[in-house]
Amino acid sequence: SAPDEGEHPLALRHLSCPSLVRPGARAPERFRSYGARVAAFAGPPVACAVRSEEDLHMSIARVGIVGSGIMGSGIAEVAAKAGYEVVLRSRQQASADAMVAALGKSLDKQVDRGKLEAADRDVIFGRVSAVTDLRELATCDLVIESVVEDLDAKKQVLTELDHVCPEHTILATNTSTLPVVEMAVTTNRPDRVCGIH
Repeated sequence: SAPDEGEHPLALRHLSCPSLVRPGARAPERFRSYGARVAAFAGPPVACAVRSEEDLHMSIARVGIVGSGIMGSGIAEVAAKAGYEVVLRSRQQASADAMVAALGKSLDKQVDRGKLEAADRDVIFGRVSAVTDLRELATCDLVIESVVEDLDAKKQVLTELDHVCPEHTILATNTSTLPVVEMAVTTNRPDRVCGIH
């Protein structure tokens, strides 16, 4: 039987990455009305929020970031410090290189203040690379878009990423104001699109 509005997978997907959603999970009570709105927008619910048992144990090794602003650079630093390989993508090589340079300066300041060891800085910095070709993100397990806060621009980026990235890749948006579900349904993997902010 079809799940009720509180079980609608797209509502669950919007709240967290699908690899964290277990089969049969119900949205918390406060999100039930949101689930009804999602169901009305997205149409009939699909069968399950998790594609396979492997999804429950998926590991992320490489993170891609699209966008050359301050937020993108900050996400890159956090991800690299957490041990992930990071691929920064900007449309122009100069801005991509500037992002990496800014990250390096941030790490240098932390070393100067005694908050980070020089050896650790080198390891963290070594995890980060910059590219201009979106196809370079095809090896990423998670890609976070951090472009201008415009729905059409974000939809376009996610649509392009959907074609470039393999099926297992989770696509995330860094929006704080725009409806994630509207971005998700423009891809062929709405169950692997989430908001991260």
